[in-house]
Amino acid sequence: MIKRDVRIKANEGIKELLKDYSDSFRINKQRAKEEQMLKLPAGARAPKDVELYGEYKDSFNEKVMEIKYKVKDIIDPIRKDLINQTTDAPDTDAINTVSLLSTRKKVSEDDIYNMLDRYGNNYQVYNAVKDIAIDHEIRVPDHPIDREIENIDNLLANCNQLSLRNAENGHASAGYIALMGMSVDDAFPIDQE
Repeated sequence: MIKRDVRIKANEGIKELLKDYSDSFRINKQRAKEEQMLKLPAGARAPKDVELYGEYKDSFNEKVMEIKYKVKDIIDPIRKDLINQTTDAPDTDAINTVSLLSTRKKVSEDDIYNMLDRYGNNYQVYNAVKDIAIDHEIRVPDHPIDREIENIDNLLANCNQLSLRNAENGHASAGYIALMGMSVDDAFPIDQE
C-alpha cells in the first residue's frame, strides 16, 4: 500500500505538472498568435486560431518531454515499492494456517474473509487464500496492491499521451486536465487513510 504522505505528494506533484502542460500550451499558442498578428498587413483580420510553429512548437515539445520525465520520476519509485511489497515473505503462522485451510474439503466464505482479515496484508498470503477461495467457488477481489499498480499504470499511459498533437486536439483544455486529474486521484487518492 502507498503511504498517505507519498500519495498526497504524488497527487499534488502530478496535478501541478498537468497544469504546467496546459499553461505551456496556452502561453506558446498565445505568443505564436501575437507574432503572426505583428506580421499581418494593416487592416487584415487576426487569425482565429494558430498552430504552434518554430520556436513555440519546440518550446512546447521540450516542456512535454520534461513533464513526462518528471511524472515518471514521481511514479517509478512508488511503483517499485509496491512491487517490492508483493514479495514480502509471510510469517510462519500465516503459512501454517493457509496450509491447513488448503487441506480442508469445505471452506466457507467466512473462513476465507476471516483469513484475509487476519493475514491479508501480506500479498503472498492474500493470493494463496484467494486461490483457495477460487477452488471453493468463492469470489475474492484482487489485492489492493494489484489495483494500485493498475491505476498507476493507467495514469502513466495517459501521461505518455501528452503531446503537441493531442494538445491541439483539446487535450490541454481545462476540462481535459480536470479529467486527467481524476486519473491522478484514482492512482493517488488523498482522502484515503
